[in-house]
Amino acid sequence: MSNRLWITPSLFLLLGTPSLSQRIDDPKPNDLPRFEVVSIKPALPDAAGQVGCNYNSGRCAFSRTTFESIFAAAFNQERQRIAGLPAWMTSDLYQFETRASGSMTREQATLMIQAMFYDRFNLKFHREAREVPGLELTVARGGPKLKKAADQTPQSLKDQNSTILTLDEQTRRQIGISNASPARTVLFVTQKASMAWLANILSRTGFLGPVVDSTGLQGYYEFELRFQPEGNLTGDVPRIGPTLQTALDEQLGLKLQSKRVTVEFLVIDRLEKPTAN
Repeated sequence: MSNRLWITPSLFLLLGTPSLSQRIDDPKPNDLPRFEVVSIKPALPDAAGQVGCNYNSGRCAFSRTTFESIFAAAFNQERQRIAGLPAWMTSDLYQFETRASGSMTREQATLMIQAMFYDRFNLKFHREAREVPGLELTVARGGPKLKKAADQTPQSLKDQNSTILTLDEQTRRQIGISNASPARTVLFVTQKASMAWLANILSRTGFLGPVVDSTGLQGYYEFELRFQPEGNLTGDVPRIGPTLQTALDEQLGLKLQSKRVTVEFLVIDRLEKPTAN
């Protein structure tokens, strides 16, 4: 496993996130571990883009970045399900560096970034359930086309064995697909994944909205799913793969249909610009 963590809007696929119906229990701010040093400054115009944490050294370095995706990742929340996020979180560029007292794990780094938001941004928030338009994943008319995985030992969503690739960059593993170019075909390769995992990851593509699992299919499966995101397809972008709906039907025997779903939102009550240091 790499010792560097790349923060992207799809970081949830790396850290692992709860399902849409699962309540998140946030640790109390005073119980969180802290970085030894946190330096936050407005980004320099000519600063090179750098986004990542090195776990062995206990250091994180972010330059010319907004805090929007970092916040969403740290609190295990899709951006679409954060209410009250100030506009400057998505527009103002910052550079900041952090240093822990020693080496750290991925989970510890996430918690320390949470603590940074409480301490330097005076964060206050609450979570609440809201009903929103969404989609449900169901079995198509012809029945499922899925192979049961050999290993049926229960696992959390984040531990289920799956790989996501963009086919024109086979050598580069993608953390997520919300930033995939609409011209690319996306490939999910799973050796062990549940239908809850599939619904969960489809919710995080950035263009579908929340997806819930209504297939009734239990256990874990091996499958490949290849499709081209709709994204911002225009006449200038050739279609080189099937739509997601077509791919689900033809490749997995599944389909998506509209449904009102109840999901948990993170609602920001206070979030202030950090003072430079």
